[in-house]
Amino acid sequence: LSLTYLPSNDPDRSGTIGVAPLPAGTQVWINPITDARTEPGNIGFSAEGNDTPVVLQEGSQPPTEFVRSVLVRELPPFGLPIAAEESAATHILDLRLLKFWVHEGGTYVGEVMVDATLADRGGQVLWQAQLSGTDKHWGKTFTQENFLNTYGNAALSLSQTLALDPGLRAGISTGQPQ
Repeated sequence: LSLTYLPSNDPDRSGTIGVAPLPAGTQVWINPITDARTEPGNIGFSAEGNDTPVVLQEGSQPPTEFVRSVLVRELPPFGLPIAAEESAATHILDLRLLKFWVHEGGTYVGEVMVDATLADRGGQVLWQAQLSGTDKHWGKTFTQENFLNTYGNAALSLSQTLALDPGLRAGISTGQPQ
């Protein structure tokens, strides 16, 4: 499977209603994501496809780059500004990818899980958490599009969870550890 961002869900921005904006000038840099999974090339399993493992196609974008690119794209509309360059950042977000998985067995069930740490420019840790985004939907058995929809939907869900996390937002707003 070659990873392409193909969510079938639309972003649900209703969670941003009533959320206080971050301080003017806030810019978050997302460091390259570290892969902490034990089998980086294995990204899923299909019980419907004769117990077939789902593996990355050689030359495919790795899950760490896939997740980072989705976050860079999806976090700003949820109110979390992303710096285009590290030198412009007011905050640094470090992520460790713990899970990037889809299991197909009647339905497609996916999860993207990360350990996240937010620090200020001086390196003071302001917030840490383990977060995940999930997706579950029915689709035609063992199809690339359904797997890609599930990875995309789970990464989109992670974007929303991360952007709206009260501890993350408080750490950015107050500059104090949360």
